[in-house]
Amino acid sequence: MAVLNEHANPSSALDVAANWMLVMIFGTMFYLPAIPVTVLGVLAVTELPRLGRVVATAGLLWISAVWSFAIAGVGRPTFDPQPYDDVSWAATLTVPELLVFAVPYVGMLVLNVVTLCVLWRPSSWRCETFGHGVAADAEVRSTSGDHTL
Repeated sequence: MAVLNEHANPSSALDVAANWMLVMIFGTMFYLPAIPVTVLGVLAVTELPRLGRVVATAGLLWISAVWSFAIAGVGRPTFDPQPYDDVSWAATLTVPELLVFAVPYVGMLVLNVVTLCVLWRPSSWRCETFGHGVAADAEVRSTSGDHTL
């Protein structure tokens, strides 16, 4: 809402939004192929646990690398003392604008790290943490001597 009403600096809001659009449009060719890789890895976790985790990890790291390079690429002109071309597609952001620009990407990076941690934790930890599902019930039954699933 601050971008749409008069409380925000219109030129700052436009610069941040323009950089977001440029990164998402031109970055698509870099991060879009990683999405099916990640999905296929996650789907394979039940059948081939180790391979599925490795493939999903590769996809998540691929996406994380693209977002990290996007933040670094947009932030480089902010901190580099040499002058840049005034006829650039992307606006040079100030430090506060760069922080606003980076917030969604940092949030997505944090979610990727959490996903990787959950993906590589032992299954018993996942069941205890996220509720008792089928795997937890099967484990309880196998330890109690009841071998029916």
